[in-house]
Amino acid sequence: MSEVIQFPNAKPPTDDPVPDLPLVLSPAQLSELLTVSVKTITRWREDKVGPPAFKLPGGRFYRYRRDEVIAWLDDLTKKKPGAATPGQNTNL
Repeated sequence: MSEVIQFPNAKPPTDDPVPDLPLVLSPAQLSELLTVSVKTITRWREDKVGPPAFKLPGGRFYRYRRDEVIAWLDDLTKKKPGAATPGQNTNL
């Protein structure tokens, strides 16, 4: 019979690229993560150029799902060089 060896401080294997990132982020947490202001996060949400946001019940607070933030960041890094980034004015 084979036994499973368990190590006391071992974490289970995960495919999660950022296991310490919360499942749901507030605008303040997202702004800290991206090193931009909360005002920038708000503008990206209003201009629909940032990661998708949803409102909590009661319709007052916005939140961002970790997996959607990661997908949004992945999509940004796959854009062609010289492509506009969120909030960048291309009408100069």
